[in-house]
Amino acid sequence: MKRILGIAIACVALLLGGCATSGSGPRQGSVSTLAIGECTADVAPSDGEEISMVTTVGCDQPHAWEAYAETTLKGDAWPGDDKVAQDADDFCVAEFEKFVGIPATESQYSFISLMPTEKGWQAGDHQVTCTVGSDSGDIKGTLRDAKA
Repeated sequence: MKRILGIAIACVALLLGGCATSGSGPRQGSVSTLAIGECTADVAPSDGEEISMVTTVGCDQPHAWEAYAETTLKGDAWPGDDKVAQDADDFCVAEFEKFVGIPATESQYSFISLMPTEKGWQAGDHQVTCTVGSDSGDIKGTLRDAKA
């Protein structure tokens, strides 16, 4: 399971590299397998909500969020919810501008940090995935270099 921490920056924003599956129909999959460049049709969960599944769609289809960056947090012992959330958001903010082309604070899009829960951490999941987009679900194409 991944815990969601979203920070609404300006209006609503998400970001990441090129879109992966093009023209493919929706498919349900584990949030832990969401790859950079994949897009999801899911509406953003509430802050702190735990999710385990996402619906991916081709980025050329209407979608809400696009995965744009990922990292693996270091350490063996669980650092705590606040530390994981802070590290995840710091990383996603830093990567946002590289992907979208403008700082998150100036973007009309939002980002969401998908991060491990304590249970997931204990099982070896230390991955953070950053997504960019909006709950409107009407984004078509990648937000890479959108500068919006």
